[in-house]
Parts: sequence; C-alpha cells; structure tokens
Amino acid sequence: MAYKIGSISKVTFVVNLFMCICAGASAYFFAQKDYFSAWVSLLATAILISGIPIYIKRMISNITSLVNSYNQNWKSKEVELPGFADELIELNRELISMKARIEDTCKTNAMSAVIIEKIIEHLPFAVLVYDEQAKVYYSNDILVNLIGEKVDYITAASLRNRELMRKISLLEDGKQIVFSDNSQDLSREFLLSKNSFSFDNNTHFLVTMKDIKSEMDTQESVSWQKLIRVLNHEIANSLTPIASLSDTLLIQMDNPTESFKSNLSSSLKLFSKRTKGLMKFVKRYRQLAVIEKPELKPTELKVIIKDTISLFEKEFEDKEISVSLNATESSAFVNVDQAMFQQVLINLMKNSIESMNQSVRKKLFINLVEQETDSVITILDTGSGISPDALPNIFIPFFTTKKDGSGIGLAITKQIIRLHRGDITATSIPNEETVFKITLPNSY
Repeated sequence: MAYKIGSISKVTFVVNLFMCICAGASAYFFAQKDYFSAWVSLLATAILISGIPIYIKRMISNITSLVNSYNQNWKSKEVELPGFADELIELNRELISMKARIEDTCKTNAMSAVIIEKIIEHLPFAVLVYDEQAKVYYSNDILVNLIGEKVDYITAASLRNRELMRKISLLEDGKQIVFSDNSQDLSREFLLSKNSFSFDNNTHFLVTMKDIKSEMDTQESVSWQKLIRVLNHEIANSLTPIASLSDTLLIQMDNPTESFKSNLSSSLKLFSKRTKGLMKFVKRYRQLAVIEKPELKPTELKVIIKDTISLFEKEFEDKEISVSLNATESSAFVNVDQAMFQQVLINLMKNSIESMNQSVRKKLFINLVEQETDSVITILDTGSGISPDALPNIFIPFFTTKKDGSGIGLAITKQIIRLHRGDITATSIPNEETVFKITLPNSY
C-alpha cells in the first residue's frame, strides 16, 4: 500500500510548526530581555510538547481497540477520534481485507478437515494416531468396532486388547505384520501397518489395522474350490475309463467271443492300475488334509537350520552346490514344533536342489534376520525358477510343475507355517533366482 498523508500527519506537522515558532519566540524574547513574553512562549512550547504523549496514547488505545474488535468477533468498529482518523480508517480497510482472506482460508481448511475425516471414516480399515507418550490423538469408528473399546492411551487398553496394543507399540516404523488374536474364544487376523511423522516438534505414529480374517476365509474358500476341481478331475480321470470298460465287458459277457478272455485280462489290469493310482492319490490327499497340531516350544531357529543343512551335506557336495548361511551368533527364540518346522526346511531345500540340476551356477543362500517382533528366514537358490503363470498357484494342493511331482509339498509347507502363526511367500525370476521368505513371530 502506498503511503498517504492523513489527518494525523497534518496535525503533527502543524503542532511541530507551532512548537518551532514558540521555541524561536522564546529565544528571541530572552535575548531582548522581555522575560514575560519569553516565559509565555516557553510555556506554550511545553504545553504543545506535553500534548504529544497524550495524543499518541489515545491513538494507540484506538488502534488496540480496533484490532481487539477483529480478534473477538471479526466485526469492524468505528474509530472515535474525530478529525484525526484517516490513518486508522486506512488500517481498518486493511484489516477488513485481511479478515476476508483469513475467513476464506479458514473455510477451505475446515472443508478439507471435514472431507479428510469423512474419507477416513469410509476407509475399509481402522486408523489410530498416537504420540511417543502413547497418548491417542485420533481413532476412527472402525477401530472402536474392531477392538470393542475407545482408548485414550494405548497402554491403557483392556486385557483383551493388551497384546494387540503391545504389538502395535513394538512394530517398527514402515513395517507391517499379521497379528493373530485368539483371546476370549475370538479368532481374528489383523494386518498392522505403522508409519511415523513429525508434528509440532513431536513424533507421532499412524497405525492402520485391517481385519483380514474374512478375506483369508474367502481365499481359503477359493482354495477349497480349486482343490475340489482337482479332486473331481483326478477321480473322473480314474473312474471314467473304468466305467466305460465295465459297460463293454458287461455287453461282451452276454455274447462272449474268442477275444473276450484277452479283453477281460487287459481290462482287469487297467482296473488294477487305475485303482492303485486312485488309492495313491487318496493317500496323498489324506497326508495333506490330516496335519497334527504342532507342539510349540521356544527354539533357536539357527540350530534347526544348521541341522537341516547337515542332512543335505553329502548331496550338496555331490551336486557341487555352494551353501551360505548368514545369521547372527545367537538368533531369537521362536515357538515352533521342531520336527514339523524342519520338514518345512527340508521341503524347501529339496526343491532348491532339484531346481539347480541343470544350472551352471549352483548356489543356495540362507539368511536369518532377527527383528523386534518376528524372525525372517530367506532361502534363495539360483535354479530354473518358477514361471510367472505358475507362481500364484504353487501353494495350491496338487498343483505341480514337475513331471513326477505330487503337488502337496508346498501346500503342506504353507499349512505348517500357518499353524505356527507365520507366513510364507515366494518370488522368482526364471533361470536367475527363486526366493522363499518365511516370517515367524518371536517368543517372549
């Protein structure tokens, strides 16, 4: 805003002019020894000077009053300073303009806050925000519905949710885990994610939590449907030719011919072959369907891994496979059934060995990483790998890419890991590397 001369500036100029005249007159009269006139001139100068603080105080008081009116109710106020209000009127105009801009900003921010809140409330997962002192700043309705309570501090959760909140507090920044809650006869699976951010010089944590049990149940249902299709296909493949040959033999029995005996012999051999194949299939199915409940005991994973490697030591040497184990001196203890979990490692190592039969570079890397809440085993081989089309199906029962494979090894492996409240995933780059990653919760 360009400066504009107003009433205050004009009055100040006139007062200064009179003070100069009176001061000059006083000096003149003193020089002429007209002491009466000199003292009168000096008194006039003093009166003019003493009025300046009073005027400034009144002006500041009016400015303060004007600003306070905006601070309290955002309404403009008349300035009570007749004849000297030009500058304050200009200030008033600037405050009105600033008020309009601030009101627009406040409306925009309020609208944004409402929109964000509505979006959060419509998210399909729970949201929790808390600070380093565990004080909860925000939690949406989905969180309250999931855990059955509203908490002000995550450390003050009820006994039912205490383990869940402890997992949240121990979860590393930028990480996510699956938490299984079986308290009070409830069976729930939560996918927990955590990220930190700074606000007002304090660190806050944003946690999202999603109940994935329904999704897992849906996925399990899809897997069962795939399994049923496999069962129907396998049984149909065995029973269809048997039924067809049976019908043919029944017709021939009514009018036996010379070739009847040879047909009967070959048909019975086929019956026997198909029946044995079907029995073998049922046996594999029983092996998959009936898995005993694991007897979980705190165990050091590094020991099991070393023991499993020693089982294949001769085979590694014969096939010139280089094996590398990377783990800390003392790994975390994990609740596992040693025999069952070693079977998992055996299945995975056996698959790795078979995949490297035709490889030029035969290397097997096993890493054990201990994290705060869980331990991660990574098994990487440089074998032929798994094609992108086959990768999503490798844990489906009876799915196999091997010529003589049963298709139950990885399915059993996944079931065992699930029984240990863990997870297993696989990635593969054909003819370069295949990685199986097992995550297990640490025992405390």
